[in-house]
Formats: sequence, C-alpha cells, structure tokens
Amino acid sequence: EVAFAFVCVSEAVTPAELIDHCHGRLASFKVPRHVHIADALPMTSSGKIRKVELREQALRLQPQTG
Repeated sequence: EVAFAFVCVSEAVTPAELIDHCHGRLASFKVPRHVHIADALPMTSSGKIRKVELREQALRLQPQTG
C-alpha cells in the first residue's frame, strides 16, 4: 500500500511542499507519495469522513504505473 493524503488547507500550498514537509518528521513509509488538496472531505450525515469514497477517489487520481 502507498500513502495517499487528502488535505484541506487554509493557505496556498502545493502537494510537493506538503510532501517535503513530511520528510524528516514522519517515518519514510508514512510519508504520502500522492497528495490531493480538496475543498472539503465527503462526510456522512453524522459528521464522519466517508473513507470508502476517498479510497475510490484515490484510485482514480493515482497515476497509473506499468
């Protein structure tokens, strides 16, 4: 598995800057290889994050290798 981060930010930042920020602060296997900056995360009516939708979106956004 590869870490894929969905991030909502209040300041202008690039995915590369976020990944660089993680290096040295997280173990190498925890540093996300892909970052998607979102306006909002999908939520359930009870206020929980819809992880299934994020997984599906990550598969669509992840660059294809091979």
